[in-house]
Amino acid sequence: LTNRTSFYASLFQTFAQRLYSHGWWIMSIFVALSTFGGVNGAMLTTSRIFFVAGEESQMPRIMAFLHIHKLTPLPAVVFTAFFSLLYLSVTDLYKLMNYLGFVQWFAISLSVLIVLIFRVTRKNAIRPVRVPIILPIIYVGMSAFLIIFSFVGAPMESLYGCAIIATGIPVYLLGITWSPKPKCFQKKVDAITTGAQKALQLAPQN
Repeated sequence: LTNRTSFYASLFQTFAQRLYSHGWWIMSIFVALSTFGGVNGAMLTTSRIFFVAGEESQMPRIMAFLHIHKLTPLPAVVFTAFFSLLYLSVTDLYKLMNYLGFVQWFAISLSVLIVLIFRVTRKNAIRPVRVPIILPIIYVGMSAFLIIFSFVGAPMESLYGCAIIATGIPVYLLGITWSPKPKCFQKKVDAITTGAQKALQLAPQN
């Protein structure tokens, strides 16, 4: 652990001891359970995003396949878990939080900003859920505040976050805009898809 991590751990322990006396250790259990709950929610939401991206042909078609017995998007879950394990190669926890925190807030702020843009450009679109316009405005403003201060507080980590986002550009150009693809390339992709179907027991949703 770094000195900063030890400081925050000691601070939390002292606060819990002052507040709960002999039952302070229960707080550690609750924090651990909360962490696991957050990870579980992230796995569920992120894998479903990849699943829908596969259905919309924005990611490889295999991402839109389901396990034939569990009916879960297994390729998307495995893909998410693989990159989660790669993150463990970063030894500094706070750098990792700065990398991914910037990327997450940037992506979320763009998603909410699209709501504002569509309110102007697609006024007559069907909206099953409609919220007051002030709410996305406040959210985008707060997200912009966090993004700006991420650059101010940790400029190098934020630049690394930008680099992480930029790695998606060649993937997008190769997978989406490059069309029609050569037959030899498509055959290899189909072979990988078929192999993954057999190995993981997958089938299309419909």
